[in-house]
Amino acid sequence: MRISIIGGSNSVTKDSYSYILERDGYNINNKSIGATNSIYGIINILKYNLIEESDLLIFEYFVNDNNQYFLNINNVERVSETLITIISKCLIKRTKLIFILIYNKNDKLNNRYDNSLMFSTYKDIIKKYNIPNIDVYDLLYEKYEKKWYKYYRDETHLSKEGFILLSEEIKNKITNMPLLELKEENEYKNLDDDFYCIKIDKYIKNGDKSLKNIYNSIINLNYYEIDNKMELIFDSKCRIIGIEYICDNESGFIEVSNSINIIQKNTLKNEKFILTDNKQMASIITFNKLIFDLDDKYIIKIISKEDINNKYYDNERENTFISKKNKTNFKIVSIILNKKVSLLITL
Repeated sequence: MRISIIGGSNSVTKDSYSYILERDGYNINNKSIGATNSIYGIINILKYNLIEESDLLIFEYFVNDNNQYFLNINNVERVSETLITIISKCLIKRTKLIFILIYNKNDKLNNRYDNSLMFSTYKDIIKKYNIPNIDVYDLLYEKYEKKWYKYYRDETHLSKEGFILLSEEIKNKITNMPLLELKEENEYKNLDDDFYCIKIDKYIKNGDKSLKNIYNSIINLNYYEIDNKMELIFDSKCRIIGIEYICDNESGFIEVSNSINIIQKNTLKNEKFILTDNKQMASIITFNKLIFDLDDKYIIKIISKEDINNKYYDNERENTFISKKNKTNFKIVSIILNKKVSLLITL
C-alpha cells in the first residue's frame, strides 16, 4: 500500500508516526510541512499528484487549521471547500482517505474547541461524508483517562508514547479500510477542478539568476526571488487563493493587487527557526479577511512598512514579525488558484 501523509503537526523526528510507520515496513511518502494549514496541504496534493499516486492519503491539518482560526488568520469557508475538494478527488480517483485529529493540548484543556466553528466544520464534514478518522483526544483519553495531556511533548506534538499509540491506531484503522462511498442523500458538489497550482519555475527562462533552489531533508523547491515586482497575466479571470514561498530573514511586506482589489501581507513569520537560526522554510500566505475578486491580471510587489494601509492590510497578528531590514524580497514558489488557467509572467 502506497501511503501519502500531509499534515502540520507530524514532525520528521524519529518519534513521529510517519517514521514509525515507515520503520515498520509501510511505503510512506511524507509531504508534511509544519506551521502551515490545509491550503498548503492541497498545494502539495496538486504539485506531487499525491491522490493519483497513492492508495491512501493521511490528512492531518486539523490542529493547525484550528490554531490559525483562533489567531483569526484562517477562513472557515475556504477550509471547508478545501476538505470537500480533497474528498472529491479521493472519490474520483478511488483513493482511500483518513483524517487525523490532533488537538492543541492547551486549547483542549481550556475548552476552546467547544466554540470553534473550525472544529464543528471538520466534525460536520467527517460525519456528512463518512470519512474514516482518528480523534487523538478520544484515543488518549480511552487509554490514559485524565492524564491524556501528559502524552504531549509540547502544545501540538505528541510525545514518543503518544505517537506510538497513534501509529498503532492508524495500522488498525487502515487494515481493510473501505473506499469512500458517495451517499445519494449527501449534498455533493464536484470541486475536482476548482483548485489549480502553478509552479513559477516553469515560467522563468533558464539561466535567470533570480531562479534558485532550496534543498534539505524535507523539501526540494525552486523559487524566484522578487526584489521589485512581478506581473501575472492569465488567459481567463481567476482568483488567487494562496501563494507558496520561501520564508527567511529577507522576507517582509508585499502587496498583491488586481484591477479591483489591493491586499497587503507581512510574509516574515515569527519563528525562532527563521529569526534566530537564520534558516529558510517553505511557507504560504492565504487571503483570509480580504479576498480577491476574479481578474485576469495580478501584480505582486515589494513594499515597506511605511506603505501599509489598514484598509488593504490582511493582518496575521502575532504570527508575523516586522522586518528590521531596509530592503526585503519575496521568494515565490507557486500560486494556488480557484481554477485551471494559463499564465504569462512579466518582470
